[in-house]
Amino acid sequence: ELLINPWGQSTGVFGMNTSCVRGIDALKTNIAGLAFVNKTEVGASYTALLKSSKIGVNNIGFAQKLGNNVGVIGVNIMAMSYGEITVTDYYNPEGNGSTYKPQFFNFQLGYAKEFSHNIRAGIGATFVSEQISNIKASGAAFEAGIQYVTGKRDNFHFGITLRNIGTNMRFSG
Repeated sequence: ELLINPWGQSTGVFGMNTSCVRGIDALKTNIAGLAFVNKTEVGASYTALLKSSKIGVNNIGFAQKLGNNVGVIGVNIMAMSYGEITVTDYYNPEGNGSTYKPQFFNFQLGYAKEFSHNIRAGIGATFVSEQISNIKASGAAFEAGIQYVTGKRDNFHFGITLRNIGTNMRFSG
């Protein structure tokens, strides 16, 4: 679920706007773009994935500029819903009458700064929690990104991002 991007603008170009993404969209593609936030930015989204399967992605994001030449802090909360799933086993392939609800939750905190008119960089951390029936797993993922703009009319954009480097997740329960 760390690769699911809930923001429509960057999802529409399949995340290929790594070099020029701006605002809270940047929390899920290249965190350096968070530095473009001028004051406060808030967004919410709901995405129905595989609509007939009832998989949904609920997302809310917030970014706040901390002051002149201080940087921008951003928060993104994403929860996935799968609806109720029927419990099956070898002896009851059609179900035994009980159900469970998987729960996936991500909380991301990021910071980005504009170092010059041409260079912006950012770092972030994401807490990941997954629960299926009575089995749970949690972990953390980290990311970093940089955007560089140059050219006579700032028309050359270059972006690099390193995403989802983190701890192993082991289910227990």
